Amino acid sequence: MTNLCMALFMALALGSQGEPEAPSLDAMICPYDFNDDGIVNNQDLLIFLTKYGLVGDFDQDFDGNGSVGITDYIEFMRYKGSACQ
Repeated sequence: MTNLCMALFMALALGSQGEPEAPSLDAMICPYDFNDDGIVNNQDLLIFLTKYGLVGDFDQDFDGNGSVGITDYIEFMRYKGSACQ
C-alpha cells in the first residue's frame, strides 16, 4: 500500500509540470483514457488506481499478466497528459 500511496502522491504532486511531453495517441486506440473524455489525466489515474493490486481481467492490466501492478502503472504514466485525437 505504501508504493501505491507514493505513486499517487507523485502523480498528483507533479501534475503536468516537470514531466516530459507525453507520446501522442492514435484516435482509434486510446486504452489509457478510462473515462472517455479525450485526454489521459488525473481522473483516469484515479480510475486506474481503483484496480491497482487486483488480480483479474481488467482494462488496466496493460502487460497482460493477470494483475494490475507497477509495470501497468509505469505504462499508464507514459501517456498521462496525452490527448486522444
